[in-house]
Amino acid sequence: MTSFAVMRFNLIQLFLENAWSSHLRRMIVDLEAPRFDSGCIFSQDPAISYVWSEGNLNDDQRRAILKILTARDYALILGMPGTGKTSTMVHAVKALLIRGASILLTSYTNSAVDNLLIKLKDQVIF
Repeated sequence: MTSFAVMRFNLIQLFLENAWSSHLRRMIVDLEAPRFDSGCIFSQDPAISYVWSEGNLNDDQRRAILKILTARDYALILGMPGTGKTSTMVHAVKALLIRGASILLTSYTNSAVDNLLIKLKDQVIF
């Protein structure tokens, strides 16, 4: 399937009358906040165990990654320059890969995505 066909398919999905399309419209058009699982996080989850055992994370980074792991729709990491967003995302990607999750990384700038990919490559994540 060509990239144009994928874009066309995705655009058409927004106009369908079903629950998923309605949810997508609320997120994209109405800017509905992302949803998170409110249940407790189980320690037997290998991704959670990884987050708790990783010594290079501070409490804020650990809390952000645990929030990402409970995201049902999407999660955003925001912060001032130098606050550890890239390092946090490297560990978040590791945790998500432990779960076998599909991951889409985006940023306001191409350089931020490039920096993240370089750090992931340096750590032999992929």
